[in-house]
Amino acid sequence: ISLTCSDNQLTKLDLSKNTALTGRDCRENQLTMLDVSNCPSIWNILCDSGVTIIRDNHDNNDKPSITTSSLKTGTIGKSYKVTLKAKGSTPLTWSAQGLPKGLALSTNGKISGKPEEVGTFTVNFTVSNSAGSSTKELQLTINGIRPQLSGSLAKAVLGEKYSSGLTLKKGTEPITWSITGDLPEGLSFNTSTGIISGIPKSYSSSGFKLKITASNSAGSKTKSVRLKVNGKKPKITTKTLPEATRWEKYRAELAATGSQPITWKADNLPLGLTLEPKSGILSGTPAVSGSRLKFTVYASNPVKTVKKSLTLRVKLSSNSELPEDSAPDDNEAYSLIEHSIPQDELTLTNHNGANPDDCIIVAVLPEISADVSGIYDFGITVSDDVPEDSELIYLANSDQPSSDDEIAEFFDETGGEISLVPKSRKFTVSVWLNKGVIYSPRIAVRK
Repeated sequence: ISLTCSDNQLTKLDLSKNTALTGRDCRENQLTMLDVSNCPSIWNILCDSGVTIIRDNHDNNDKPSITTSSLKTGTIGKSYKVTLKAKGSTPLTWSAQGLPKGLALSTNGKISGKPEEVGTFTVNFTVSNSAGSSTKELQLTINGIRPQLSGSLAKAVLGEKYSSGLTLKKGTEPITWSITGDLPEGLSFNTSTGIISGIPKSYSSSGFKLKITASNSAGSKTKSVRLKVNGKKPKITTKTLPEATRWEKYRAELAATGSQPITWKADNLPLGLTLEPKSGILSGTPAVSGSRLKFTVYASNPVKTVKKSLTLRVKLSSNSELPEDSAPDDNEAYSLIEHSIPQDELTLTNHNGANPDDCIIVAVLPEISADVSGIYDFGITVSDDVPEDSELIYLANSDQPSSDDEIAEFFDETGGEISLVPKSRKFTVSVWLNKGVIYSPRIAVRK
């Protein structure tokens, strides 16, 4: 198709939509501009001088350029749409390199999709038309989802394994966790998982106040929580203790229910025995005897401390010898004494304030010197003429008397405490001896 346009007053003529034109004669008129863009078949144009002819394939001013200066920020997992803009002769064709995963660019310049990556991406966009192409570098930022927390911490039990944390309702990984406040002793916080775990050793009836924070590139979220630790106070379940024997090794384990850990202590333990704080084991070598030796034990955990009175029977040893480390100065074991003095040989003596008119000496122990301070047993037999049920009195007679000289107890053949001469006339006296002091103890009765 050819067009002739002459002898007229037109100054501009737009033929860009007449794509089938092959020729044009526009001489002898007033034209200054002739637009034949989008007319790829035109080959012959006749015009007066000074006319500007606009052609796609020959005019450098039609080369495209990108006018979009920035891209809006997106969020991971959420729909994203942006249409790029450019100037230049159409049609325009777009392409891109460096878009985050999940986004795509159509050839008509539309970015769309749901981004699957977080970060700031450098994207190279290219736009092209028949006159050429141009490229522009733009930054595209994709934010993560700010953490959201829900839920609460499970209750802990004192002394038992524990593991709990808050629920991450929303939030883009990676997430780091932090905590403020005082965790119960025995528990720790994992900054990678947000989990509190361990075995709690601290107790609080009102709970422990904590703040847990989850953070990522999009921000952070803090939630105040309270960690409650349940616990049971101790209850000492030991009712009786096995019988002990003086100067023989002894071991018994105390028992208690309640939240662990439980620690033990005791007051007024029989001499020679100790109580292990962690295990509750009562052990040692008792140095005293008696049918009802009373003492108090305490069981404690972080909830409460409770106490209980216990009684231990310590019988006399069938071995009549002193312990080896308590032998006399001549290094010979001191055998149990059975000493009898006839009535007509008794003398009245004043010992430690006793009135001689009221006392009759019925037994005298030979001089003794112990290597180790402690309580020792001596067997006594008094003559038949000493009245049964006479009141027994211990009178110390030493070269170096001390405040401990009068510590003594009397026991019958079964180990029971007595204060009067038994019918059998046989009994035992337990006497405290100080190391290195020479003793000559006497047993007396009141008239």
